[in-house]
Amino acid sequence: MFRLVSTRMNAAVHVALVCTAALLSAQQILGALAVAAPAEPLRIESPVARETLPGQTVGSAYLVIHNDGSVTRRLLSASTPAAREAQLHDMSLRDGVMRMRQITDGVVVPAHGKVVFEPGGMHLMLVGLQSPLITGTRVPLTLRFDRGLALSTSLQVVSIADEISISKK
Repeated sequence: MFRLVSTRMNAAVHVALVCTAALLSAQQILGALAVAAPAEPLRIESPVARETLPGQTVGSAYLVIHNDGSVTRRLLSASTPAAREAQLHDMSLRDGVMRMRQITDGVVVPAHGKVVFEPGGMHLMLVGLQSPLITGTRVPLTLRFDRGLALSTSLQVVSIADEISISKK
């Protein structure tokens, strides 16, 4: 009887060891895949907002979105707790008149390319500011893209007098 119990016990121990080895192998494989998985190909550069005056309820923000991936993406919207709404806007000169319009269908970020939000062009309008944007502070910003991707950053608030130079490289 001792031999029968011992054999059953050895079989149980053997099964447990095989399962443990399989689990460890699976963890190693998954760990290697996690390391090998590419990082999100979208990245944000130079996020800034202009300071505002007391009582001013609208501000502007600028940044560059790089798409290092091989798939075109679309920026759908932006948000910040500093404002009721963050709108995508574009400015253009038509017939000698500068016009600004809200972009409601999103902004295409080309594969292996970038989109520049800059003064006098595409930019973010921060509408319904909760309080003035003060030079030297940072304001959280979330950008929402197609396929459920959201990227968070913070806008560095700069003086109205500072020239905002956004990278065009």
